[in-house]
Amino acid sequence: MPNHPAWLKQNVADPTSLFKDQLDCIINGAFRDHIVTKKEVDFLITPIPTVPTFYALPKFHKSLVEPPGRPIVSGIGSIFERPCIYVDHFLQPLVTSLKSFTRDSTHLLQLLEEREIPDNTLLISMDVESLYTSIAHRSGMQAVTYFLEKAIDRSIEHDNFILRLLHFILDKNYFVFDRKFFRQISGTAMGACCAPTYANLFLGWWEETVVYQHNLFSSRVHTWQRYIDDILLIWTGPVEDCNQFIWDLNVNNLNIKLTSVISETNIDFLDLRLSIMDSRIVSGLHRKTTATNSLLHFTSFHTFHLRKGIPKGQFLRVRRNCSTDDEFRHQAKDLSDRFKKRGYPQRLVSGAFQHALQQDRKHLFEKRNKASQICFQGLIGSFGLAISLRMESRGKRQVNAHPTTKGSPKPRNKLGTSVRNNILWNAMQTNHMLEEQRHQIRGGRQFRQGYQMDHLRKVITDHPND
Repeated sequence: MPNHPAWLKQNVADPTSLFKDQLDCIINGAFRDHIVTKKEVDFLITPIPTVPTFYALPKFHKSLVEPPGRPIVSGIGSIFERPCIYVDHFLQPLVTSLKSFTRDSTHLLQLLEEREIPDNTLLISMDVESLYTSIAHRSGMQAVTYFLEKAIDRSIEHDNFILRLLHFILDKNYFVFDRKFFRQISGTAMGACCAPTYANLFLGWWEETVVYQHNLFSSRVHTWQRYIDDILLIWTGPVEDCNQFIWDLNVNNLNIKLTSVISETNIDFLDLRLSIMDSRIVSGLHRKTTATNSLLHFTSFHTFHLRKGIPKGQFLRVRRNCSTDDEFRHQAKDLSDRFKKRGYPQRLVSGAFQHALQQDRKHLFEKRNKASQICFQGLIGSFGLAISLRMESRGKRQVNAHPTTKGSPKPRNKLGTSVRNNILWNAMQTNHMLEEQRHQIRGGRQFRQGYQMDHLRKVITDHPND
């Protein structure tokens, strides 16, 4: 990275040891002040941290020829991983309370379904350029402080601890690239667990202090919904006023730069194509021009029930996102062709299509209220753990782990199983031995990210201030 961007600064040496001591001092200080429990301290401190690594993901959806890169910092196992999860746990409820909060395209359709659209309406999609690397630390911290102070039943001491952790994560964020160490001096790292929440709160603060206070907002803005850095705006007024509004928003000292697309007929937002018909928003499916047929091939080594469920899920998604039967049939025809090219049997594809066609579209927006329980087996270290994730009514996860019987489980009828099942069993046994070796080499540190995430969620769920 010889010509590194302005948001990076090169370090002379590996700062891991120095930064770990500073972080441990912050955490142990909070424990002495009775802000956190011993269990939380054990959760937050990483005994043997790894060094975060930088890489870039090419944005093929932007261009197939010399695509731009999305900078990612992988901090798995680093000193930042656990504090990021901890901070994100306490900040996420602030995001869901934002006025413009949009969970996904399904949530957006639910919000738009009941709204009547007046005549002479413009559809606008806006995007915040390079959001994650553009947030100045001072502005981001000010935004988070703003929402923490508005929260109900808050603990000032614990909020200050959250802010200290967040400031450390932002200010000390470093990584290695090409055997050189760099430190990010502006913005937040894409790849950090708390980065989307942090960016959401920053833009939420900008909305409440700037956007909603604009003199044209209350009279001209019919709808303002945002999914992280993607904004949907429904404007009721002349296009000249709309251009002035967007221009005013771009004049700021927060490094916020908006790009926009304005249309009187239809607009693409997330995976939806939105248009106006009979004073209502109608939707269809949107695929980027650079999108390829990335459906899982039917000859994949995945289990049959998983491959069988993919067409069913995809056709239900098309049914939910398409407002009219004609649009659904058109998109379903394209989806069927893509499934056939990936080797899926005609009977399986047709059955999934018929199942989706018979569904009442409104019922697909309803949230399932059944007490869901997700169970999975994971080989951790030298023994198996049966980890049960229970979704509580308050929306948080409680993890209950109990060891299985000693030794590895055996198939019920190994001699009668197919060759494929034998291969799967041998692969699982090999994986078990490799996991045990890696566990011993790393001094007993739990290296499986899935287990770490669930274990850490259990600890923070037990926090007395939560």
